[in-house]
Amino acid sequence: MAGHDLNFMAISGLLASNKDENGNVVMPPFQVADLFGGTEQIISSVLLGIIQRTNSGVGDWFDISITEASLSMNALLAPPVWYNEAEQAMDVLGGKLPNYSIYKCKDDKFIVLAGLEEKFWQNICDVLDKPEWKSENLVSLKFKPEIKEELNKIFLTKTRDEWTIFFGGTEVCFSQVLEFEETLHNDHLKEKNSFIISEKSGLPIGFGLGIKKIGKV
Repeated sequence: MAGHDLNFMAISGLLASNKDENGNVVMPPFQVADLFGGTEQIISSVLLGIIQRTNSGVGDWFDISITEASLSMNALLAPPVWYNEAEQAMDVLGGKLPNYSIYKCKDDKFIVLAGLEEKFWQNICDVLDKPEWKSENLVSLKFKPEIKEELNKIFLTKTRDEWTIFFGGTEVCFSQVLEFEETLHNDHLKEKNSFIISEKSGLPIGFGLGIKKIGKV
């Protein structure tokens, strides 16, 4: 049966997990299943086959399913469903936790906090001068929507760049939300040569690999 990334996400359960605040399924503007199931799994299988052939002299055939490979991306959602404990499931990565969410700034740009671990939450509380929040943990924060609401208000008091300066040098898992065109000017990405630049035009023509060879052992 013919299909594309949207079909594979739909069948694997990934798409239904991506809902907005009104419960509507949201379609991401980028590929997910294709890249994980159709690229990473193929690369892994080919490398595995090469290693086996090198060691044994015998090769293998691999049946690679994009949809089946994508199923494993439901790892955090799976146990409560499998063991009939859906009511106890925690939406850890969906933005409901105040320490792992997206926040709008004064200039209508966005930042993220992704401090899931206890040490990062403690740092967030210290930097924002909120000692009364320090007793909360990953489980209790699920039941503290008022903290999330207060953070929404706090982050509206400064621009994205002002918050970047504010959190500079801290360990709170803070990041700016960059528009794609902004990535071209990001110091880290430029330093890592993350874009392939045409020698003729000086314009980007592709992406560098996220893997860099740094030496031999």
